[in-house]
Amino acid sequence: MMNNILSQLLNSTLLMSHEGAQALFNSLRGQLDKDLKIVGANGQELSAEKPSIVCNQTLMSYGLSAAQDKPYGFIDGVAVIPVTGALIHGYNYSSRYATGYEAILSMYKAAMDDPDVKGVLFVFNTPGGTVAGCFDLVDYIYETRDQKPVWGIANEMACSAGQALFSACSKRFVTQTAITGSVGVVRSHANYEKLMAEWGVEMTLMFSGDHKVDGNPYKALPKEVFERFTAECDDLREMFATTVSRNTGMTTEQVLATEALCYTGESAIEVGLAHELINAHHIFEKFNNHLSTQDTNHVFGANMSKENETPEAGKDPQATTAQAKSDERQRIAGIQGCTEAEGRQSLANHLAMNTDMSVEDAKLTLAASLQEPKKTDEGASQATVPDDLLSAAMNNTEQPNIAGGEQAGQQAQENEASMVDQACSAFTQATGEKLGA
Repeated sequence: MMNNILSQLLNSTLLMSHEGAQALFNSLRGQLDKDLKIVGANGQELSAEKPSIVCNQTLMSYGLSAAQDKPYGFIDGVAVIPVTGALIHGYNYSSRYATGYEAILSMYKAAMDDPDVKGVLFVFNTPGGTVAGCFDLVDYIYETRDQKPVWGIANEMACSAGQALFSACSKRFVTQTAITGSVGVVRSHANYEKLMAEWGVEMTLMFSGDHKVDGNPYKALPKEVFERFTAECDDLREMFATTVSRNTGMTTEQVLATEALCYTGESAIEVGLAHELINAHHIFEKFNNHLSTQDTNHVFGANMSKENETPEAGKDPQATTAQAKSDERQRIAGIQGCTEAEGRQSLANHLAMNTDMSVEDAKLTLAASLQEPKKTDEGASQATVPDDLLSAAMNNTEQPNIAGGEQAGQQAQENEASMVDQACSAFTQATGEKLGA
């Protein structure tokens, strides 16, 4: 297993902080001739066929262990998924030293499908890891994070590949000493040429294809190969920055401007990589308070139960709802702020808030409708001069008398209904289509 891990780390492109890469390689140096076995609390070697949490220090720091019937920590409706150590592609386990992307994905999917789980908390303490497997996992979490609340806390590190995963969380917390960022790429190359010469060993490579052995460790890296590998790092960094931009709302330029800098505590919030500073021991209390207010969805000021939502087949219901909210806000703003609404604001508000009329149809209706009376300095109502023949014809209709008390309230309701009827009639005359408000 150790050789497989080393094969992914050595002579490979990594999303890992410089300090983390150095520490990892130093810790693995003494393991080159040893096989590393991952064992559980019962002393048996764990299989990679299903996700396993191996005596994870992150869970233990919260007084948790993997739930007996769940592959993640679980407390008060919250699934706790540790993201610790080096992040590795192709391994389905999690320990303080390394976590497999597959383990994270398996635990996350299980949590999303578990009816007991009301929210997911990723706890990060990682310097980063391999490029392979990282961005697919980030995209998956981002695409599904609206199905349940998905929070992340950097306690105490979420760098590079860890930052990529951290950015996919819908709510991101940092402790006062947490280290985040390092949105960059590093690639290592080991050259053993001089060492092998001292040992009297000469390596001969037989190959077909000019670039087949580019980057081999038995000679210095040629300039053109170095430049190509550097260009590949630049391309990956661009992809990295674009992903973080999409996930966090920062611009790609803002992400690239960090130049792979690491941020401590509140500075991550200032740059836009995190939302809030928190004491790690308060995270569950805050999450539970949040979950207790999520029984209903609030859409445009109205409560809509989740059971009554009917998303289109094949579409993510949460993504559909978010898009609907955005579209509705734009529709309302388009009607209330259009030129045709000037002098007809009450009608514009009615069409925006009480109907599902499109902006274009609302403009036609407003343009064909009578403008509202204006108040003179003495408080008397004075009708505006009509802009077109239709408005002129409508101005000739008899205006209602204004009554007081309860009669005035009833009269106001009748006036509003009359105004809507006139608007519908005006729309029909303007477009030839029958409209029901």
